[in-house]
Amino acid sequence: DLRSWDFESQGAVSLGGQWDFAPAALLDSAGAASFEAWQRRAIPDFWKTGEGGDRPGTGAGTYRLLVLLSPRAPKLAIRNQMGFNAFEIEASGRLVARGGKPSLDRASAVSAYNPGVNRVSPKSGAQGEELELLLRVSNWDYRGGGVWRALTLGDAAALASDQQRAIYGSIALTALMLALSLNSFILFINRKKERSYFFFALFGLVIALRPLVTGEYALTRIFPAIPFDLLVRLEYSTAMLALPAAMAFFLSFFPTANSKRWGAILIAPFAPFVVFLFVLPLYWLTWSIFAFYAVAVVEIVLASSSVLARAVYRRVQGGLAMFTGGCVIALCAINDMLYSSHAIETGNFLPLALALFVFLQSFVLARRFTRAFDKVELLSTELKDSNDMLKDEIRNAMAMSARLEESLSEREILLKEVHHRVKNSLQ
Repeated sequence: DLRSWDFESQGAVSLGGQWDFAPAALLDSAGAASFEAWQRRAIPDFWKTGEGGDRPGTGAGTYRLLVLLSPRAPKLAIRNQMGFNAFEIEASGRLVARGGKPSLDRASAVSAYNPGVNRVSPKSGAQGEELELLLRVSNWDYRGGGVWRALTLGDAAALASDQQRAIYGSIALTALMLALSLNSFILFINRKKERSYFFFALFGLVIALRPLVTGEYALTRIFPAIPFDLLVRLEYSTAMLALPAAMAFFLSFFPTANSKRWGAILIAPFAPFVVFLFVLPLYWLTWSIFAFYAVAVVEIVLASSSVLARAVYRRVQGGLAMFTGGCVIALCAINDMLYSSHAIETGNFLPLALALFVFLQSFVLARRFTRAFDKVELLSTELKDSNDMLKDEIRNAMAMSARLEESLSEREILLKEVHHRVKNSLQ
């Protein structure tokens, strides 16, 4: 009941909470009016078992909610921040949004991510202005269906502005990370023995993709026809490829006597997941993320407690910053694992943690480069001073040599004179 809600002063409203749910049925307005076997489901609702009428996480269903509104409400819209794999949103009998093609049949369903802001128009009903929402969803590809994130109802212009800011922010973050990655790659091309620049460039390239394939899925704005399967695999690749690249960066930046052994310990366990990205069906790939999170947490703890902790103990430049970034990523990975499994509703902080880690890496590499440049300048100055001192000594030596030659010449003249006088005396 939002009849007393002021959207202009109080803002948008999350429509999370209790909805009616018709399992294994995709109903329009007429079908919903005659359907009697409604259940109650709390949104956000992530299917983990057979809620949709099929194997765990898959199937189809219809959600229903009646919203009471004030006649003075502004032009309203629904913001859908999660595409629900395949969905249709119907508001008061009118289809307002669609992503893919929901279906009770696995063969005819088409999955897609399509977050967006869609205008809705309430109708007059028995209790005044009413907005009846029907949300038809199906999932045959992902590990879980349902409604992962609650819809938001609010002023149409404000919601559209919020979405545009989120999309532009994602694109700006991607551009910034790409610039950092390219800068490191150029440094590596000019100094190939510094492999840490290469691994940082690789890590930055993977992380630069993540803002485009999470959140508002800005990549679907750039490439509207991108297949759902490819989009999900790109999203998973930003996690499954980023951490091995980060581990390689750690080992190259803080080399140890047993770098090869540590490389096998910290990087090799990720190899199966890289293979999974290409060979597993999407349904099983999305289940594998839990195994990946478990391995990732263990590997990050090992890296932080061994390679990074040793660098901090030995006061290696950048060790403390990398150790801090590793701890932040470990905590956010644990949170993200619980959030993705819908055990908690805190939020997805791993992209921010990875972005922070990229900036920390960039800062440490810049400090190392600056320190090396300062050392070169200092050595150049010392060499110049040494050359100046050597030139002065050479000039002094040449002057002394000239005086010695002059003295020798005088002595020769004197000796000749003495010889001449002695000869005269003897005569």
